[in-house]
Amino acid sequence: MLERVTDPNQNVVLTGFMGSGKSTGGRRLARRLGFDFVDTDDLIESEHGPIADLFAVHGEPRFRELERETVAGLARTHRHVIATGGGTMLDRDTERLLGGSGRVFCLAASPEAILDRVLHSRSSKTRPLLEEADPAARVHELLSDRMARYRRFPQVSTDAGDPDTVAGRLETLVRTRPTVHDCGGRPLVVGIGIAARAAALLTGTDATIVDVGRIQPARRLDARALVAIQHDLSSYLTSV
Repeated sequence: MLERVTDPNQNVVLTGFMGSGKSTGGRRLARRLGFDFVDTDDLIESEHGPIADLFAVHGEPRFRELERETVAGLARTHRHVIATGGGTMLDRDTERLLGGSGRVFCLAASPEAILDRVLHSRSSKTRPLLEEADPAARVHELLSDRMARYRRFPQVSTDAGDPDTVAGRLETLVRTRPTVHDCGGRPLVVGIGIAARAAALLTGTDATIVDVGRIQPARRLDARALVAIQHDLSSYLTSV
């Protein structure tokens, strides 16, 4: 049953603020998994031109419309690591589409690390939302506005780890399967993120779900902590 939850063909979706390392870490994760890598911003630019021009000429609403169209196509794919734009998964319809195609993880970084990466990046990417007199203040403002929505997904910190370390942590999360336990005749599912909820649905009963990714949502529990918590909790439930 649970093999279907962690279907090796399902996508891995990366969300998080600009400069959090989604593209860099995503490429390395794709190589580890043997998946294709795709960046939603790159796809939009290849079909519609530079994102900065889209913002300048048509405004952010038109860009978000193109983003939703791009996501709708990606949601029908398999075996992809999908790096999304910083605002992509904030849209509920977009979250539903991509979340239904695979597991979603959020890459998190401090405002200081984000600003340093964005200002000193060798990437050709433009950041229309930071074209302000005080980009640092804008980063803090946007992060504050988006943080609650980002925290709906399991977090992977990229502050201290190099891209290969981040990719390794993501791979650990991707390959960690949920577990199902008998709790007085009622299934209790322990897992991380959407995998836990999908496993509960597959039990065919009114299962209790313990989504480790939502424990202490005010803290940024990293991949190793999430996996350790799931392992410890599963081991305890097996022993009682």
